[in-house]
Amino acid sequence: MTANPTDDVLIIGGGITGLSAAWRLAEAGRRVTVIEAAPRAGGVVETLRDGDWQAELGPNTLLARPALYETLRDLGALDSVILANGAGARRYLAKGGKLQALPRDPISALLSGLTRPALPALFRDLRAKPLDGPDESIASFIRRHFGDYVLRQFIDPFVSGTNGGDPERLSVRAAMPRLALAEGAGNGSVVRGMMAARKAAPPAGDMPENWRRALVSFPQGMQSLPRHLADRFTALGGRLLTGRKVTTLAQSDGGWQVQDDSGTTYHAAQVLVTIPAGFTANLVEGMSLSLADDLRAIPYAPMIAVALGYAAKDVGHPFDGFGGLIPRLEGRRTLGALFASAQFPGRAPEGHHLMNVFLGGRNDETITALDDDALLAQVQSDLGDLMGLRAPPVWHRIHRMPHAIPQYEVGHLSLLQRIDGAVAQMPGLGLIGSWRDGISVGDCLASGQRAAAALLGQTA
Repeated sequence: MTANPTDDVLIIGGGITGLSAAWRLAEAGRRVTVIEAAPRAGGVVETLRDGDWQAELGPNTLLARPALYETLRDLGALDSVILANGAGARRYLAKGGKLQALPRDPISALLSGLTRPALPALFRDLRAKPLDGPDESIASFIRRHFGDYVLRQFIDPFVSGTNGGDPERLSVRAAMPRLALAEGAGNGSVVRGMMAARKAAPPAGDMPENWRRALVSFPQGMQSLPRHLADRFTALGGRLLTGRKVTTLAQSDGGWQVQDDSGTTYHAAQVLVTIPAGFTANLVEGMSLSLADDLRAIPYAPMIAVALGYAAKDVGHPFDGFGGLIPRLEGRRTLGALFASAQFPGRAPEGHHLMNVFLGGRNDETITALDDDALLAQVQSDLGDLMGLRAPPVWHRIHRMPHAIPQYEVGHLSLLQRIDGAVAQMPGLGLIGSWRDGISVGDCLASGQRAAAALLGQTA
């Protein structure tokens, strides 16, 4: 087919990272085309609406930070944002077959049977010495500083529930860099380092007080965010093409040539690839086998999201917080449950509760073999006593993500160095995404904007 007009930048992938970069580039006057394989933009950010039920199939919320506030302000989206119910600040953790509320102040921590056994670990950390050695797993790092109880009861469920990862394999420097930085800043003590970082934290700018550490969403769900990005991008003259899978990428006449599965060819001075690492590997393999191998070496954890709707009368738990995590030592396969309808309005019909439940991860990859009925039975069994469930759900949806979350395992930073070295030999090409600069939606927004700034700097 005839080639499309030449772009300044062509972006492969219309997820949050790609859309964020595209918006900033178009705002700076660049001619930009975004090509997305799926029929809609947004990547893993997807909201399901079914009657009065509204469930997130991917990320559930954004954590309010100054950079996010500024981005939403620049998008003109602040008026469409909602903040989580203040009661949603309560978080639960399973122990001994019960969901226990995490303490919210020092006195409660001293009295809680959940956290009291962890208090001696603070003194262990205060005596710790900095370790200036090779890359270290999160598990090894936490054991050195806080011991096994903190690792198994707190860190393991947090890592499994948010990263789908295994703390024995995840790199502390890549996956939880703030911990590693705190160790250095505290001369060996993470607690001292984090206290110093809090004191030295930059001001929140013009972000309102009620935004500080708040959870953010939208009345129509998280999918509103990519819609805002796409609308602003196209209003600035950008071109967003969905339902087109890129099949080839090659250097051509001082720029880049891309072809999609319809046979359409595109030309651009610069190309930014923002898709998962394995798909990126397929595109660059013809230019560098070693680069493709390094990209394929980044593992992805499978996740299954199960949205469950219950009549409120059938739930014995007060359903009064953000949700709860379940440590693996509890012997259950469900990683955790988010109390979606307790956080935001409009998520469930009157007199009902909506939970978003997650299973899978790096330590339970075989769960993807279960059929839907078996998955529902597993979740009902795992949560029945914890949530006081008296009847099956009245509504549910199951969303399977076989390659959901990239894993920053030990050696990940070395992989990124090799990848960056190879890409540096290919002028005009950028490779970014959740496999390298953070997995959260906020991380992806920031990553796309940094990439746009870098491209603008190269052509200034």
